[in-house]
Amino acid sequence: MSDDEGQQPETPVEQDEGKEKDSFWKRTYNFSDEQLTELKEVFTMLDTSETGVIAAPSVGTALRAIGQNPTEAELQEMIQEANLDDKGNLDMDEFMRLVGTRGLKSEAEMEEELEQALGVFDKNGEGCIDAADFKVTLRTLGEPVDEDDIAEILKVAEVAGDGKINYYGQFVHCRMIQWNR
Repeated sequence: MSDDEGQQPETPVEQDEGKEKDSFWKRTYNFSDEQLTELKEVFTMLDTSETGVIAAPSVGTALRAIGQNPTEAELQEMIQEANLDDKGNLDMDEFMRLVGTRGLKSEAEMEEELEQALGVFDKNGEGCIDAADFKVTLRTLGEPVDEDDIAEILKVAEVAGDGKINYYGQFVHCRMIQWNR
């Protein structure tokens, strides 16, 4: 057993099987190499017991970790259609099937959604939002954002001298890059 990982290294046969699965997932669900790598990494990260399964409610966490933003209704629908084990868990094959069947949004689609969401706070329809109002919203709406994250968001947003954030284009693009790291 490897001291670093706590598990045996893969045999050549297991490596070939892994490559075959990767090829199948990419071909069947049209995942890019990068998307597949991200999905496998987030699944492994959420498989804290290293049993090869994750709890069904973790699907939302996994999707959000790679920059997707499914609604609670979409997540419930996915979980209902999932082939879960008797403990309510799903393995990586089922996870890939669920995500692949739903499809992943492109970076451009996610940027557009973020711009639309930020547009809700644009009182004058100018493509700008008040930085102070934005901070209050981040603290109070949905899951609260901590002060360090707020400071980082505002740093990236480049608050203008008038206290406004131009949310079109560069700010949204920068946030998408940071969320997809």
